[in-house]
Amino acid sequence: MTDSPEEQREANADAEMAEITAATRQMFSRIIRELVIATIIIAAVGAAGGGLIDGMRGVWGALLATAVAAFFIITTVVVMYVTAAQHVFLAGAATMAAWVVKMLLVFFVLIAVRGRDFYHPGIFLATLAAVIIASTAIEMRALHQARIPYVQPGIRRPRKQ
Repeated sequence: MTDSPEEQREANADAEMAEITAATRQMFSRIIRELVIATIIIAAVGAAGGGLIDGMRGVWGALLATAVAAFFIITTVVVMYVTAAQHVFLAGAATMAAWVVKMLLVFFVLIAVRGRDFYHPGIFLATLAAVIIASTAIEMRALHQARIPYVQPGIRRPRKQ
């Protein structure tokens, strides 16, 4: 028994979506891996530099900034990885909800450490900027090199009349 043309189109569409989802998850896996490596390197360099500049205050500034940035950046990519197979609206809603929760958590952390003298604010800012710049570069390179189509040739949905 052969499938009807409509069933074949649906099967092809499902196969193409599975391929796109796999490529998307592969890209996000690469981003997560590279972000973790870059964050560890920046934390080590920032802590060493901060320690040379201002002792333990410098070390704490670098480590605190790295922790805040890593939490914020890596959780975004993890949410996108987990929702890669979902409808774009669901993935967008999950990413936005995670962003709001992260903003609240980061806000409360920054309020909690405001005015404290255990960390160096300049080293905190420099380390935070380094992680953000590295993250942006990693994500842009991965997106540029990923083999994920923007359109799905051959997939046609019936029009409602």
